Amino acid sequence: MPTLHSPSRLSMAFDDDHVVTNAGLALVGVLSEKLGLEELCEEMVDIAPFPGRRVAALVHALVSVWNAG
Repeated sequence: MPTLHSPSRLSMAFDDDHVVTNAGLALVGVLSEKLGLEELCEEMVDIAPFPGRRVAALVHALVSVWNAG
């Protein structure tokens, strides 16, 4: 499913040193797009609808929880 939001077109600029630590989630989005996570899950995972989006959301949530700890 095409989306208007693409992590590979994301640019970040920070004016606060404390905000930079949370930029890791944007990097996970770019990495999962480059690896084709959603496309692979569309082929391999049998849950409907939108298995790729569901798995990507789960992976991003897991990274955010791990990153916060």
